[in-house]
Amino acid sequence: MFYIEALSLTVILGLFISAFTAYFTSLISKSPNALVDFVKSKVMTTLTFNSTDINFRLVGEWLNDRLKNSKNLQVKDWGGEQHVTIGQGIHRLWYYGPMWVNYKSQKASTSWDPPIESYTLTFLGADQGKVKEFLKDIQKFRKVERNDQVEIFTWRRGGWGYPAFRRPRQLNTVYMPAGQKQYIMDQLKKFIKSEEWYTNRGIPWRVGCLFWGPPGSGKTTLAQALAAHFKRPIYSVNLKGIPNDEALIEALGDVRREGVVLIEDVDAFNIATKRENIDSEKSFEEEQKDAAKLKTNGTPVAIADDDDEEEEEGTPDNKAAAQKSNGITISGLLNAIDGVTATEGRILIMTTNDVSKLDPALIRNGRVDIRLEIGPLGPSDVVDMFKVFFPNLKEDVGALTHVKRFAGRRSHTASWWQNFFIQHEADVLEQMNDA
Repeated sequence: MFYIEALSLTVILGLFISAFTAYFTSLISKSPNALVDFVKSKVMTTLTFNSTDINFRLVGEWLNDRLKNSKNLQVKDWGGEQHVTIGQGIHRLWYYGPMWVNYKSQKASTSWDPPIESYTLTFLGADQGKVKEFLKDIQKFRKVERNDQVEIFTWRRGGWGYPAFRRPRQLNTVYMPAGQKQYIMDQLKKFIKSEEWYTNRGIPWRVGCLFWGPPGSGKTTLAQALAAHFKRPIYSVNLKGIPNDEALIEALGDVRREGVVLIEDVDAFNIATKRENIDSEKSFEEEQKDAAKLKTNGTPVAIADDDDEEEEEGTPDNKAAAQKSNGITISGLLNAIDGVTATEGRILIMTTNDVSKLDPALIRNGRVDIRLEIGPLGPSDVVDMFKVFFPNLKEDVGALTHVKRFAGRRSHTASWWQNFFIQHEADVLEQMNDA
């Protein structure tokens, strides 16, 4: 009996070995690399970042920091800055064990497109534990390396691409008529803390802001300072650089939850300007009259209508003729801003020199909830700017009185006063006497 059982076990083991050998023979016969691929799939995990990934540059900086002694290097242009990074090929480093990095770069199909690049990271281990640790580590690296800078993304041929990093503009260096800065700060703080409030009432957690005023009044500067203050990246949207509605909807849908979407000079794009024969939309002036009942620091506040159904803007029944800009329509723009794919938690900021030109559908309640007119600086605001430019005179009562009197006889934007102080740094008070 024992002999028979041992014989059966031997037969079973032999059959298993034969089958296993046949499998490997078949595997190797199909491809010389099949055995290697099989082993890699069992003991290694790979992670790939393509050049369209918003984390691609961050991964490159992390790798460059870890591979400081690499002899295979190249120079890359990231957001207008020259950086020395690892070159093409395979690099080895230690990250909780051996790790391999394969950097590839190849020409795009057209001469004007940027090269197609990728980092493929190979970790020793079949589970995803090291991958998850790596993703955590690069986010920590982001905070350490870029804690005091603002990320600015621009849409480039199908992706947000590499961010540019800029020094943050401090809010105390943004000069505006009294009360307006505090108003916008209070409104955005309230929005950021109110996700649960929006969710409980079935309202998409998004907010739209419209800043308008003459050129040089500080609209874009304010947007940049707000993004820096709330530690949010800026996604700068140039409608002329996006080919069609689908790409625009994809672009705004790829914005991070904490992002600030910035559309500067929106009145410069014909799709955003007024359509003819629209009698179903209130004009901006009419909405202002409705909103004038509610004021904060003298600034009208628009209230979103929670029950407002989406208009059929841009449909064949609309009386307005279709408007396009490089394949983008007004309907596409509106859907991108607050359609079903629009990111929640984001802040949209649009700027314009002339609000009367904008299509009422674009700035209606619910799309634009915070409206701010930024005009010339008042005398007190000019004095605040003067104190920053000339700190040695900030306690000089006579000088400050002189500046306030000089500013009171003039009506200029923040950029005009900034240029005045720069041009006459050496003799600013004398210039005020002569003017």
